[in-house]
Amino acid sequence: MMTEGRDFVSDSEVKKDVTFGHVDPENRKEISDYYGFEVVNKFSKVAEETTFDKMIDYRQEQMRQGCLRVATAREGKDLIATSVVVLKDMADGRHTLGKEIESNEAFAAGTFILPSKRGSEVAKRLATEQEKITEEAGKKSILTEIDYNNSPSMRFRMNKMGYCLYGTKIQDKDGQELYVYRYKKNLENPEDVGPRDPANQPPWVEKIKVGELKIHDSEVNPDSPPEIFISPDNIKQIQVALDNNYKGVSLISPELDFSNEKDKPLDKNYIVFIKD
Repeated sequence: MMTEGRDFVSDSEVKKDVTFGHVDPENRKEISDYYGFEVVNKFSKVAEETTFDKMIDYRQEQMRQGCLRVATAREGKDLIATSVVVLKDMADGRHTLGKEIESNEAFAAGTFILPSKRGSEVAKRLATEQEKITEEAGKKSILTEIDYNNSPSMRFRMNKMGYCLYGTKIQDKDGQELYVYRYKKNLENPEDVGPRDPANQPPWVEKIKVGELKIHDSEVNPDSPPEIFISPDNIKQIQVALDNNYKGVSLISPELDFSNEKDKPLDKNYIVFIKD
C-alpha cells in the first residue's frame, strides 16, 4: 500500500519547461509510461502472480471506471513525477489500491518525484493537481496517509497545503506493523478541518518564542489548553488528543523554524494541535 513518499524536502526552484497534466484513461501508452516510471524507480512493483502488461490492463480499467486518476510532471518529454488520486471503489466493490473512502472523499494515494527534481514547487503543483482532480470528480475532501516518522511530508501537507492530522492507523508494511497518521483537507468548507490557506494560521513559532505555546507532557484531557504541541513520535498521546477533539495543524521544526536561534526552544519536531 502506498503512502506519501519523501518528496517534499527541498525549496529548489523548478525549471520553466516543467509541465503538469493528467494521464488519459484511453491512452494505454501514457498509462504504461507512468506505471513503468514508478516501477523502474521502485515506487511501485508488479506482483509476482501477474505481468507488467496485465497490470497496465488492470490500471486502465480502473481509470476507465473513474476509480482513480494520475497527475504527472514532465521536463520536456521526460516524466519527473507522478501522483495517484483514488476517487471511488471498483465496480466489483473492491477498494481501489486498498483505500477505503466515503462517497464524498478522494485519496492522495502516492506521489513520487525523481530525487534530482524534488522541490517545493513540483510538490505544490502536484498537490494542487490532486485537489483539482478531487473537485472535478465532485468530491468534498481529500485524504492522505503519512508514516509517523516522515516529517518532511507531514510538514508539507499541513504547513504548505492546509491539511490537518485527524486520525491514526496501523498499516502492514513488508510484514511489519507501521503507524501512519491520517490527514484531511476539506475543499468545500476548509475551516471544518484545517485552514485551506496555511497563511491564515496563527504565528505558532512566535507563540513558542514568547511561551504562549508549550510542550504538553501531561495526559491530554478535556481541560487541557486549546492549543498544545506533541512530538510526532508520541503516537499514544496523539491518539488521546484526537479522542479529545484536537486536530494537528502544523509541524514545527527546530532546524527550519529556529535556524537563527542559538538556544533553540525545541530539541526535535513537534506537531501543533488545536481543539475543535
